[in-house]
Parts: sequence; C-alpha cells; structure tokens
Amino acid sequence: MHLAGVKIQKTLKIIVMNFIVFLPAGIIMSIAKIMQVNSTIELILAALLLILYCGYLVKTDSTIRDMVRNWLWRIPFIWR
Repeated sequence: MHLAGVKIQKTLKIIVMNFIVFLPAGIIMSIAKIMQVNSTIELILAALLLILYCGYLVKTDSTIRDMVRNWLWRIPFIWR
C-alpha cells in the first residue's frame, strides 16, 4: 500500500479496525473450539456470527445500506 501512495498510518488504522471487528467472533469461535463443541453447533454458530456481521455492515456502511434498500424495493411484497 505504501508503494501506491497510501500512508502507513491509514493502512494500520484499517488493519486495527478490522481486527477489532473480528475479535468478538474470533473469541467466541476459539472458546467453542477449546470446549470441543460439536461440529454442527460450531457451524451454526459461525453462520449466526456471519449474519450478525452482515447486519453490522448494513448498519455501518451507507453504500451497502443503499444497495440493500434498493434491492428490497424490487421485491413486490416487501416494503409496500
């Protein structure tokens, strides 16, 4: 990124922010792994965390929020 002209501070900020977003899910999955949870439950837990992350993205990213809103308006029985 430095060769592209992006400051190192901006790159580190992006990496740290993504790590902070990942941390709760990583801790939950690590605890499940340590407790030797059944693989099916582990998969369901991972799917639930993915859904929560997608909700977080829609909530925090205005571009994605607008895309989802436009997509939902195309479905005839939703939002009308």
